[in-house]
Amino acid sequence: MVELIVWAHFNQLFSSSTQKLLYAPGSDVGNSDLQSLLDLFVAITDEFSLVPESKDLLNNSYVQKSEVFLNVGKQPLVSGSRVDKQLVSGELDILNYGSGDDCLVQTLEYFYITSWKEVFVFKYYGIDGMAEWLCELLDVYSVAAKTNAELVKVIPNAHSFGAQVSHALSTRINQLCGSTVNSFINGSVFVSHYVYEAGKQYYCIQEKDGQFSYQKLISLSQIFSEFSKPSTSFLNVKFSEFSLQKNPLPAIYDKNIKYAVQFFVQKTKTNIVLYVLDEMGSLFHQKLPMDSRNIVAEHYYEFFLNINKRRALMDDQPIDILIDESEALPEWSIEIYTLHKEKFKYAAKPMVIERDGRRQGYHIQVAGDVVDKKTVFTFFCDDVEFSSLDWGSKVFREVAKHIINKRKDKKKYYIYITDLTLSAVLLGKKSGHTAQTVDLLKYKKRIEDSLNKALVGL
Repeated sequence: MVELIVWAHFNQLFSSSTQKLLYAPGSDVGNSDLQSLLDLFVAITDEFSLVPESKDLLNNSYVQKSEVFLNVGKQPLVSGSRVDKQLVSGELDILNYGSGDDCLVQTLEYFYITSWKEVFVFKYYGIDGMAEWLCELLDVYSVAAKTNAELVKVIPNAHSFGAQVSHALSTRINQLCGSTVNSFINGSVFVSHYVYEAGKQYYCIQEKDGQFSYQKLISLSQIFSEFSKPSTSFLNVKFSEFSLQKNPLPAIYDKNIKYAVQFFVQKTKTNIVLYVLDEMGSLFHQKLPMDSRNIVAEHYYEFFLNINKRRALMDDQPIDILIDESEALPEWSIEIYTLHKEKFKYAAKPMVIERDGRRQGYHIQVAGDVVDKKTVFTFFCDDVEFSSLDWGSKVFREVAKHIINKRKDKKKYYIYITDLTLSAVLLGKKSGHTAQTVDLLKYKKRIEDSLNKALVGL
């Protein structure tokens, strides 16, 4: 319908005195919707001339005016009081509506006029179509931003007619569109990934080689898997305002800075949950047995200090392979936060380590390498050495037995390793390349899981 009206209007087949008869069987569109669309296009035409200027034709075209129409001829909701209640309470997210978390955007029609006075209408369907539209919008705006930053401020206005939630629908799409464009193009802070939630799924928009694309992640575990991958460029993720409200990830990535290792400690009823953002923004996540937050924070702070010292000894520059030649040598910093739930969202607050008497300063250093195509781990427990070359798979049991014998109380509380060095061959990297912290943390977890499993079996 939008395309038909645009064609008729801009070819001057309509005027204010034209009589109109709407025939739309099987559609929810009404005469009021038709009139609203016509009135809008009349207002657009009055704003500027549709005759291109010579200076505009000598340059690349850009979007000069754009509008978005939602669910034209579609009625996503049946009347009921549930909508009013959610609107009043402020709990309504139109992209994740009701108990089914349904997305109420069924169709999206993007209308725009270029500086050459070309007129276009493109139609998109469903939540995948909405992601496609955002990517194409970003492609256009990123090109415009390189020539004239003022052009990208003309963000489309969304319109919805007739439905009970039409105002909430248009407001939410305006917010999503503005937040996405501002994150990648108008923002002062570099953003590599933008995540929003729609219809029980997560959409991650990213730029690669000057083109924008999206990835659909169907679960929270897929988000953790995607962002835990090592990265050769800084991974700075921004989450949409309404996304992952029951998860601390938005608060965690809100603190993310380049060349810093940041770890976040959350205490639940049954576990201590640890989140780490490494120097490249890659994510590590682990659940630990219930313990003091201070013990966990103190241990990981010591671990990060040890691997940073090792990097400084191995290289002239601590993380030289991660630094652009144009940048000054950064200070590799460590930050600690606690996570707390505040109203409907999480907040991250700086944490000061309080030395806990249970930590006796017992150091467990692990070295990993590949010998004769087999992974070999060597444990240094102060002055005592254990190697899987000697003990095979029983090395974890022997180390666990040694550690518990060193404890005065002989209790089987969790074993942490305090230092870790892995060969480039084991990591699958070229010789001389520094291991990314997320790589070390994954191996640390695997080794500690084996040690603590052996400890329980003693």
